[in-house]
Amino acid sequence: GTPLYDRLDSEGRIFSKDWSKYTQSNVVYYPKNMTPEELMEGTRRVIKGYYSTPQMMKRLWGNVKLSKLAATSFVVPSINFAMRRYYMREFF
Repeated sequence: GTPLYDRLDSEGRIFSKDWSKYTQSNVVYYPKNMTPEELMEGTRRVIKGYYSTPQMMKRLWGNVKLSKLAATSFVVPSINFAMRRYYMREFF
């Protein structure tokens, strides 16, 4: 394992050793100062906010203003939409 895994394991904070659950959409350890459910809910809230339409439009506009090439300004938004689609499938 990694030093982090070894530390969490030695502290008794890992509650699942099922490697199929070791993804970004599962919590497999007890975080400090919150429950695993609270950590997952906070993660969902951040994803919803970051990939909300208003936030994505802000990033698009900021990218258009900063970019000198029109084609380049649409690369980042394309990636944002792809990531939004991925996270919505993975977490919701």
